[in-house]
Amino acid sequence: MADSGGDTGPREEPISVLYVDDEPDFAALAAEFLHRENDRFVVETEERAVEALDRLTAGGFDCVVSDYDMPEMNGLELLEAVRERSLRLPFVLVTGKGSEEIASEAVSAGVTDYLRKRGGRERYVILANRIENAVSQYRAEREATHHRRVSELVRDVTRALVGATSRDEVEQAVCDRVAGSEPYRFAWIGEPDPETERIRPRTIGGDDSGYLDAITVTVDGPRSRGPAGTALRENRVVVAQNVDDDPSFEPWREDALERGFHSVAGVPLAHDGTVYGVLLLYAAYPNAFDGTERALVADLGDAIGHAIEGIAVRERLERQYQDLFELAPVMYVLTSEQDGHPVVTDCNQRVLDRLGYGHDEVVGGSLADLYTEESATLLLDEGGYERALDGEFTREERQLVASDGSVVETLLRAVPRYDSEGRTVGTLTLFVDVTERRRARTIATQAAAMDASMDGMAVFDDRGVYHYVNEAHGRIYGRDAADLVGENWRTLYDDDEAERLEQEAMPLLAAGESWQGEAVGRRADGSLFPQELSLSPLDDGRFVCVIRDSTERRKAKRELERQNARLDEFASLVSHDLRNPLNIARGNVELARTDDAATDASLDRAEAALERMDRLIDDVLALARGVDEGDLSPVSLRRTARSCWQGDDESIEVVGDLRFLADRVRLQRLLENLFRNSVEHGSTSNRSGAGDSVDRGATEGRSEAASGDTATHADRSGGRPDDDATARVRLGPLGDEAGFFVADDGPGIPPEKRDAVFEFGHSTARKGTGLGLGIVERIADAHGWECRLTESTEGGARFEFAGVTVVEGGGPPHPEPSTND
Repeated sequence: MADSGGDTGPREEPISVLYVDDEPDFAALAAEFLHRENDRFVVETEERAVEALDRLTAGGFDCVVSDYDMPEMNGLELLEAVRERSLRLPFVLVTGKGSEEIASEAVSAGVTDYLRKRGGRERYVILANRIENAVSQYRAEREATHHRRVSELVRDVTRALVGATSRDEVEQAVCDRVAGSEPYRFAWIGEPDPETERIRPRTIGGDDSGYLDAITVTVDGPRSRGPAGTALRENRVVVAQNVDDDPSFEPWREDALERGFHSVAGVPLAHDGTVYGVLLLYAAYPNAFDGTERALVADLGDAIGHAIEGIAVRERLERQYQDLFELAPVMYVLTSEQDGHPVVTDCNQRVLDRLGYGHDEVVGGSLADLYTEESATLLLDEGGYERALDGEFTREERQLVASDGSVVETLLRAVPRYDSEGRTVGTLTLFVDVTERRRARTIATQAAAMDASMDGMAVFDDRGVYHYVNEAHGRIYGRDAADLVGENWRTLYDDDEAERLEQEAMPLLAAGESWQGEAVGRRADGSLFPQELSLSPLDDGRFVCVIRDSTERRKAKRELERQNARLDEFASLVSHDLRNPLNIARGNVELARTDDAATDASLDRAEAALERMDRLIDDVLALARGVDEGDLSPVSLRRTARSCWQGDDESIEVVGDLRFLADRVRLQRLLENLFRNSVEHGSTSNRSGAGDSVDRGATEGRSEAASGDTATHADRSGGRPDDDATARVRLGPLGDEAGFFVADDGPGIPPEKRDAVFEFGHSTARKGTGLGLGIVERIADAHGWECRLTESTEGGARFEFAGVTVVEGGGPPHPEPSTND
């Protein structure tokens, strides 16, 4: 910071002398001689010592020259009176008597010099030299003392600034200390008013005797040219050394002189280029601010500006901290230790809002009062607060109690709080509310478990508007989950279904209960689907909805029911059909034991019954055995058919090959059953009745033995029973889709009978099991094939199997059209 004053370099200052002598002519003569010897002398005279004392007390003189022998008060008495008033002015005593006694008393009283009255010019030359030397020494001592005093003042003010906590405190400390230190009479600190451009006082020190009320100082304009305005504008020390003749001080001269202000300094209070205000110092005599003092007050201004900047930064940080403290998304509590207990000294607004208390209900009370009983025990009885005071506290869980009695789950972090001397006085405690987080985690855990079995989850409010929709929920409805947020759940159901749910489920939810049941949802494409629906209320007044698309479950249920029905049929069939051959076998064995003549025939019949039972067992096992995906392998239709056919080669024709995935053993059983069916029901000996019977030409009058022979032969050989039965079998790939066919030239099956042949127990052969074609359909279903029964071109039966998985090279070289065999 630059400084400036009324003087720009060393110059000879006037020497003001008060000459006291009861002989006015002699005093006037002496004054004339002194002025002639040194034109710096400004000599005023006074006849009476009492009046002289008053004038000296008022100030303005650099030296006193007094006659000794005067009425009312002699020179020594005047000297003593001057020294009693702590006036250290040079005092030269002039006497007409050369008494050693007077000289001794004068020295004892603190006289500066002592001269005898003599005539002639030589006496005044000596007196002028003595006065000049005395004043020079006096001024030097006065300046040294003053500089010491100003330096001490600067140090004192600087110390005061260290402990100040506000700008007002800083400025008041400065003004009070400056005004109480010589040679200053008055000090004030001002700052610009942006609206009026006036420099308005912020702080005053000393007695201004109404001076500030009488004057106007501005930042710009005619009343801004003095020390205050210039110091603010130019950021430098500006001095009016002599108010009486300084032209820049003309607007305020009269008011200043009336109050004894003869020198004024304006000191900017600035730091890093920012001017915060100006300090005005008023001295009781002219030329009070020499270069040294201006440098000292410049340093003082820098110190004050730095202190104000520091306080401004601290206040700004405190405001930021307070904003952070108040607006933080966590709860803050300050405590102080009182008799080992934590007493709340402050808290942020979030504490009050979350717990529902007023400020006075929390501040001043024990922290334990906000805790549940269990948490209070951890705080007080198990060392929680002591660990926090010692800085050993990390993070723990605590439960707070709200004004309505509800419990707020929190994570707690506490650290020691210190005073300015570093002593631990309490704690800064931070509470993170994890109630909702834990509730959400619980809901998410529950939802995850529910999601694993019921797929979709959503949360909606009391208006029915979705707040959250998971991906599975959106996928079930054919929608993006994000698009459903903000929509109403009623849009996912037909009006009638939505109304039903409103009437059945919503009253329970409003009462805080859950609802579970079935509903029919509507996908984005308008299709309807069955669903399992679960609705439950949440603590925050919203509701959670969990759904599962039950389409596949219903299909599985129907399939299970169908399979159970088949098992019932199996049980009935096996119970009936096994019991009959057992009874036959048992009866023939008993007959053989009693009738030797019939032994061979009885045993033959028993053997036939047992063989039929064996076939039944094989068929039942075939029905019970499923198809495992791991059992599938590439097979050749041609090779498999040849391996299954046990008749003559002329009776079977494979019109093409097909390679596809199948369970080889199960495929063989399927073909064997079809071949047996063709042979048993398609022999030429039986075709004559084909047009009259729905049972593919089987005659009711056929002998049991013949039928038994045919069945036995077909079962064992997989082909025709004898050479006369010339039924032919043809098989090969389907022409227009992935699959194969097996056809014969027998009597065929009437359309109205075609569904019945696949039913368990249906057979036109008396010795048949009635399971053969049922097993064929079962094996096809297990592979995922479609089984169809049509008529061959020769009028026989044609079984088609579509949907097989063809492997490489599996295309038929000579595929047969579906309309021809």
